[in-house]
Amino acid sequence: MTFNIFQVDWILVDSVIIIILIMILCSVKIYKIRHRWRNSIINASISKINLDPNCFQLIDNKIYVKKWNLMQNLRIQELKPHLPTIFIFSSRTLHYLPNAVLEGLCSYGFTVNYIVFKRRWNFFKKQDATFAHKTQHIVSQAFNYLIKNDHKINYQYWLIDFNSYLSQKKVKSDNFEQIGLILINPSLNKSSSNLISNQIHLNLIFSKKSYLWFRNRKIAKFMKVFSRSTSKHVKIDVLEQANLYFKNNETILLAKLMTEIQNTIN
Repeated sequence: MTFNIFQVDWILVDSVIIIILIMILCSVKIYKIRHRWRNSIINASISKINLDPNCFQLIDNKIYVKKWNLMQNLRIQELKPHLPTIFIFSSRTLHYLPNAVLEGLCSYGFTVNYIVFKRRWNFFKKQDATFAHKTQHIVSQAFNYLIKNDHKINYQYWLIDFNSYLSQKKVKSDNFEQIGLILINPSLNKSSSNLISNQIHLNLIFSKKSYLWFRNRKIAKFMKVFSRSTSKHVKIDVLEQANLYFKNNETILLAKLMTEIQNTIN
């Protein structure tokens, strides 16, 4: 049997090759947008303590704590004991973005609790039904554990949430003083309007872009919800050049966070 090269459908072959090349180029572009050249903390003066994530008693068994780190710069912290404690909640979907924020905050002197949450998927239920009852009193449990184990920590705190699936209304602690709440690219839900409070500072930080070159649709949705708010404690910031992963904008994001926190201290 002989192979006749003239009977090959070269148009189809060329089309397949072009599609494969486009897919490879898109994959490389997505990889460059999402991943960072450094994914660890290199400041040697920052101490990192791995705490027991199983100490949290969660009401909703669909969510669990995968990791809990207590991070401090003890030398600077002794000089700035008035700085509030920082809680950072994350789902680790932002490819080490929280690490850049962690290092910056700890280098300044903040004590940071970094808590990573994960979801247990249930493919037989709708997501809204599965996560109807969110975790409660995470902050209270964390503080009680730290006090019990003799960790020096300020009872005033800020909460920074990198879209960790938690209901912020139920996370709030009644026993410790929450100064403010910062949400990074949050998702809109039915309880979002309940976040407005005259007692704590609320700052929403969005990236102008979402994936690749698409605009972030969350901004318009939150603007509509909070447009009627007269509270002076609500602030919305949009980073014009940033995408969902804030790559190459980590310093700008960190500056926004520190400025917001410092304004409540001074």
